[in-house]
Amino acid sequence: MTRYLIIFKRKECIGAAACEAVSPKLWRMHGDGKAELKGATVNPRTGDYELEIDAALFEEQRTAAESCPSGCIRVVEA
Repeated sequence: MTRYLIIFKRKECIGAAACEAVSPKLWRMHGDGKAELKGATVNPRTGDYELEIDAALFEEQRTAAESCPSGCIRVVEA
């Protein structure tokens, strides 16, 4: 089964909340006005937030990434 990785550059988030509108299961707005990727861990090398997902969530997360005006979300094959 194909696995995917959501990579979220939180420092670049402008708080548009488009990701949360598309996928409230995995995204929510944090008190500081930036998005939060639920269940993500921080990659110590890059500082990016990462979350592995399966193929069932891929399309929704790709749409969330495409809806982000700052382009701080990517979904890649793991």
